[in-house]
Amino acid sequence: MNRIIKLFALLISSALFSLLTHHSMAQSSWEGKFMDQFHVKVSFDGLGTGIIKMYDGDHEIQNDGLIKVVINESEITFNIPAKQTDFKGKLLESGQLISGNFVFPDGTLHPLQLHEVIPKVENNYLLSSTEAVTDLLQLYTAIKETHPDPFRYITPKEFDKLYSITTHLEEENIPVEDFYLKAAQLTGAIKCSHTGLRLPADMVAEITHEFPLNVFYTDDQLYVLESPAPDIKPGSQITRINGRNTMDILADLKLMIPVNGNNTTTKGNVLNRKFRSMLPLLDDAEEYTLEFRNDGALSTVIVPAKTRSWVEPDETGQPTYEPKSEDLAYIKIPTFGIRNMDEYMASLDKIFTDLNNLKVKNLVVDLRDNSGGHPIFAAQLLSYLTDQTFTYFKRNPDIPDFEPLYNPMQPNARAYQGNLYVFINGGCLSTSGHLISLLKQYTSAKFIGEEPGSTYRCNDFSMKVDLANSNLEFNLPRTVFETKVDGEATKVPFPVDYKVEETLNDKLAGRDVYWKALATAMEAGEVY
Repeated sequence: MNRIIKLFALLISSALFSLLTHHSMAQSSWEGKFMDQFHVKVSFDGLGTGIIKMYDGDHEIQNDGLIKVVINESEITFNIPAKQTDFKGKLLESGQLISGNFVFPDGTLHPLQLHEVIPKVENNYLLSSTEAVTDLLQLYTAIKETHPDPFRYITPKEFDKLYSITTHLEEENIPVEDFYLKAAQLTGAIKCSHTGLRLPADMVAEITHEFPLNVFYTDDQLYVLESPAPDIKPGSQITRINGRNTMDILADLKLMIPVNGNNTTTKGNVLNRKFRSMLPLLDDAEEYTLEFRNDGALSTVIVPAKTRSWVEPDETGQPTYEPKSEDLAYIKIPTFGIRNMDEYMASLDKIFTDLNNLKVKNLVVDLRDNSGGHPIFAAQLLSYLTDQTFTYFKRNPDIPDFEPLYNPMQPNARAYQGNLYVFINGGCLSTSGHLISLLKQYTSAKFIGEEPGSTYRCNDFSMKVDLANSNLEFNLPRTVFETKVDGEATKVPFPVDYKVEETLNDKLAGRDVYWKALATAMEAGEVY
């Protein structure tokens, strides 16, 4: 198992963690995604050279020069000398799309698609009604022609009607952020967490503030957890922000959060983690006038905004391991967007060797807020948690590079043998949802928490499309991934064994109610 996965991961990772993109240069700039996780930017200077960069989230992981750039009417080739890698592709869509393959040093082919980035001449972030309707048509067409499963939750007739209503624009000088909310009605109707929009990167870069209070969202209301203003007590309900009803603000912010199917937990999860940074997308104010209710009385206080922090957290993505007692251990898996494959595999080996040597009876695997990443890392973790042979994905002919994941895999020799408990919530997306379904199928784990944000099935292999006038970034999936599971593992919503609901009082007291639920689960008896 380890050898197969490591060989597969090395094939994609030897160049995967060493590639692509750059900001706009003299001749042309292109953007896309590589292996669904890594954002790619390529710039050509018109002199036969260029630059290619790759990002994992906001982190630049590669910056390489290009040579031997040859572009004609229908084909493009170039070489990345630092990686001994060639690219061979074709120009499609009247020259606005590059589609081709990297040729790795071992001769394997790895697909990449890039869309040309056409810079706006003027960044006033206002659209005419004609520009807005043109962008809506581009969005509508891309969904109908490229999305692999657009009508799972809405009929074509209903979608066409929604599009028609959305395009009824009479006003001129439409702010891009207002257009964003309108366009998000179309993408949100697809009910796919990989089908979403983002404001233009240059517009987001100009946002300088954060909302100054720590808040908690529950039951469509917003409450204060911590505040720099002594007049606003923890537990106060915020009713208005800068004169606007809080419920209306929350409704707009929810439009920005795509979810899978009829999921009820992801939007609240994202609001609780990101409200401070999301609100300035709609209202980047230097100060916030807050109307709040405390002990039945309404009050108003003006609070200065917090300066936005551009310092990224130092997250390696590696699992953390903590023995809690002789009978209980805890593993936190923050992401499957792992940056160092060898470190990850070594870490798992060490953790599960220790668990077996100590004969720990109970293990908690915490997947809360794990938004996904590469499935090979989830498959590796699963091999340590099951004693059964498993197959990760149903075969997907669109993605031949995932061949090892379509075939049976063996459990690891160090696989854990005790009682398994898994913490899940609405922040478990994409690959995390896949893993949760596989754990349900191939282990006797008990699941503690709330409905996960994803399950056994989701759309991905996404590409980024820039809407022509607004420059909104549209994430567009191109295929469907489905894990090799059946029965209970395919139920939606996912069958949680011990449901957890965090209340305002829990948050104010700093209680992690998952541990209380774990105690209840353990008292109920051993899993096996």
